Amino acid sequence: MSNKDMKKFGQVLKSLVCLEKVGFKFDKFNQIPDNNLQKLGQALVRLNYLQAISLDFSTYRMTETGLEEFGEALQKIIRLTSLDLSFEWGMFELENLSQKLGTLTSLTDFSFKCENYSITDDRLQHLAKALQEMVRLESLKLNFKESPYIKEDGLQELGHSLQALTSLRVLNVDFGHCEKLTEKGIKSLCKSLESLVSLETIQLNFEKCFGIAELETLGEALTTLVCLRNLTLNFEHIRNCGRGVPDQGLHILGETLQKLISLESLQLKLDDWTGFGLYNETGQEGFSSGLETLTSLRSLSLNFRRCALAIDAGFDTIFVALEKLDLLENLELDFNSCHFYKRCEDTGFDGHQLSQSLKSLSCLQNVSLHFAYSGIDDSDAQMVIQALERLSFLKSINLEFAYCHLLTDGVLEKMSQVFRTLRCLESVTLDFSRCDEMTEAGKECFEQEFKSLKFIRNKHIKF
Repeated sequence: MSNKDMKKFGQVLKSLVCLEKVGFKFDKFNQIPDNNLQKLGQALVRLNYLQAISLDFSTYRMTETGLEEFGEALQKIIRLTSLDLSFEWGMFELENLSQKLGTLTSLTDFSFKCENYSITDDRLQHLAKALQEMVRLESLKLNFKESPYIKEDGLQELGHSLQALTSLRVLNVDFGHCEKLTEKGIKSLCKSLESLVSLETIQLNFEKCFGIAELETLGEALTTLVCLRNLTLNFEHIRNCGRGVPDQGLHILGETLQKLISLESLQLKLDDWTGFGLYNETGQEGFSSGLETLTSLRSLSLNFRRCALAIDAGFDTIFVALEKLDLLENLELDFNSCHFYKRCEDTGFDGHQLSQSLKSLSCLQNVSLHFAYSGIDDSDAQMVIQALERLSFLKSINLEFAYCHLLTDGVLEKMSQVFRTLRCLESVTLDFSRCDEMTEAGKECFEQEFKSLKFIRNKHIKF
């Protein structure tokens, strides 16, 4: 954007005197000149009613001076309560900007995204010190995904700062793929949650954070949050962290859930928890005992994708627990690549138990079941599909059976029968990719039947 263009843009902004919210994205520019940032800041200062700003500086080149001047402008916006800043690949220091951010004590909503190698341990410490001053914050979202330079000191400083934010209601922290996080740093961060007694929503992403060696600290902190309503935890791909975390982790999660009886939404991603053969039925039973106590749940998502060593009898205990959650409106279960077909005959996956559980969930409106690469057989799949017939309030169905080579045309026929009875259905997504036992004639017949169901407005099918 040229200086002339920025000047015109600033004039337009000044004319919008009643503007309360603005958002800009600069990702198409190779460089944002310092004087343009200064002009943008000056224009924003003149908007006397401005309360919320969202700025995406996804650019390769940006100077510290420009950001500092823009930060000074932010300090002059007296009504500012919401600020969203995004940086990507921006190799700049944060000390001066963080000092300016620390003076924005009226903020109630702050989001900061700085991923893809942009944030270092020192920069995180500067930002954490600024957060400590934002004592009115009610919502905080931090995204440091794929930042390999974050280590112990940065996490400890962040944990220390979070303890001061006692008004927080929403916390979203993403450390996905930060592979150098240490056990001590993660413990410090988790321990800080105990001070945030007003928290209603927590989202924590520790995908591929190999420093996680235990979940006791996190579990103990979560149990103190009596206001918690929504919980999302991502522990995907932590199989290399040692000390049997998968099996012990499920026990701890189960014990934690028993004390979070006010939860209304729960999402757990346990993808690839293969461990060292310790992920077994005992761990799953411990988890189920906690799950069944969450009788206020309205939304549940469990991802066991690629949990290749999980025992099917343990899954049955989870299915039994579902029967107690009769207020559920949204359910997602992901068993992709769980390899049910590898089990011995007496412990194989039993579609009967899952189907019985589904039938009991009479309030379900949206259901998503994923069995790709799982080896589920024809009879079990038909039982699960048949159970959906009892769910008369269903609005959305998503079924994934890709690469399930044991499925035949019988599954398609059963599905046609069931769909005709679900008159509230609005959206259906089906994936039968590479189900080689299904015939072309069977697929064609089902597609014709599927298209004839006019009450389903959104239809997606893949063979």
